[in-house]
Amino acid sequence: MIIIGIVLLGVGLLVSLLAFRGRVVARGVFCKKCRFDLAGLDIEAGGAKCPECGSEVFLESARRGLLHQRSRVGLAAAALLMLAGGGGIWVGAAGKTGSMIAAMPDSVVLWLTDLGVDEALDELVVRVPKVPGTMSAKSWDDAIEQGLAFQADTALVWDVRWGEVLFQGLNQGKMSDDQLERYFVNAHEIELTVRDRVHPGADGFGYMLEWDLGRSKMLTGGTTAYLLFDYVTAYGVKGEEPVWTSEPNIRARIGLWLDPYGSGQSSMQTATWRMNEYFTQEPGSSVDVYLDYSIKLVPVGDTEPIFTHTVRKEFVIQIVDESEPIVRTSNDEEAVRRVMDNMQIAPIRIMGEIEEPKPNYYTQVMRIMLDSSVPFGPLSLEVFLLIDGQEIMVGSITHNSIHASYRGHMSYGIKPGDTEGMEAAKGVHARLLKDQLATVIIRTNAALVENIPGIEEVLGVEFMFEDVPVEIVETSSELNTPARDGAQGKAVPIVD
Repeated sequence: MIIIGIVLLGVGLLVSLLAFRGRVVARGVFCKKCRFDLAGLDIEAGGAKCPECGSEVFLESARRGLLHQRSRVGLAAAALLMLAGGGGIWVGAAGKTGSMIAAMPDSVVLWLTDLGVDEALDELVVRVPKVPGTMSAKSWDDAIEQGLAFQADTALVWDVRWGEVLFQGLNQGKMSDDQLERYFVNAHEIELTVRDRVHPGADGFGYMLEWDLGRSKMLTGGTTAYLLFDYVTAYGVKGEEPVWTSEPNIRARIGLWLDPYGSGQSSMQTATWRMNEYFTQEPGSSVDVYLDYSIKLVPVGDTEPIFTHTVRKEFVIQIVDESEPIVRTSNDEEAVRRVMDNMQIAPIRIMGEIEEPKPNYYTQVMRIMLDSSVPFGPLSLEVFLLIDGQEIMVGSITHNSIHASYRGHMSYGIKPGDTEGMEAAKGVHARLLKDQLATVIIRTNAALVENIPGIEEVLGVEFMFEDVPVEIVETSSELNTPARDGAQGKAVPIVD
């Protein structure tokens, strides 16, 4: 309010100067002192005087060429502006801005928010949650439009108060379909990345879609009446029809939850497939590809979208020689030692009895958890059980970023319809039940993360945990909870 007061005061001063000077009402030659019209008189002769006031007018400095008339209306307006400016400065200095704005009508509050008055936005946040509300449809539309304009300007740091105004407009059904699309599209901070190198004949390339509703963060939050889908809808080679297309399976009946944290960050990491015919060129060549991703909004209980917003991103995939690894393996001995010194393993959890396989469901048999309290770089690990001198692969663990701590886990089980896998799983299960102890081998395989963009190098490790306890549980939910004894055991190197 102080700033507005200073601006009004400055404008008032400028208007007063212009009003005092007035507008031009006549042009010619006039006496500077009394404004008498000297036209037709011999005023150049020495000693010439004004016939009206007697002033000497033979000097040019004693005459004027324009006559101005002061503006009474302008002076009155200037006085009002300076009075308002002085009042605004006083109100702001006295800390009464909020109280004054609270007494203003919605239209004035919205005008002030458009001017950037902080206290006006605070007042708007107070008014929008009221149900039944007092704001008119036009005031709601103005508030939403101002919020959407702020949201769309990514150069501005997000203000959760505008997030609250927009959320209340969303939840109270005040947004049009067009405003809903702009709200959800502008709320997104999306990054789509790809693995831009493949070997000849590769089936596809990896990609990762990451999104965050960062520009929707608000003060309160809650469940909405909408389902929001972020997904890759198609991919292919530039200039050709898509190799693959997809639509989300709309099953959810619980609305999207929006919260003060922007609903967190989500991601989808997978790979394209059925593209090997495009990657048959010689190493050193490249293929231009595209991926389409969409944002879809659907009302809860419906299947027809309010909008589908699709964006196409293009990338260049390089074909590299088979001898060139997609992901390098680092042999940093100090880093390997740090991992082995700090990595622990929890007791292996297995089911007391293997559950009867269900169609289309993965049947869990065992769960292994690794834990470390120190940070380290990306890992790409295969996990084996050593049984009677034979290594039996039971799963893999990938760790694709550096964290202050790390906890990785993997499940071993049976895929639907995998009869051979069922027999192997039964054998491993029976042996673990019998021995109650196991030797677990951990070994790097960089190929596991070839389809994860951003991982260029993984640490090469090979170690094992001996005499790891086996803990029997009765349900799959127990299988997936942390072991009672926590992480334990110490990694030891594998000796040939």
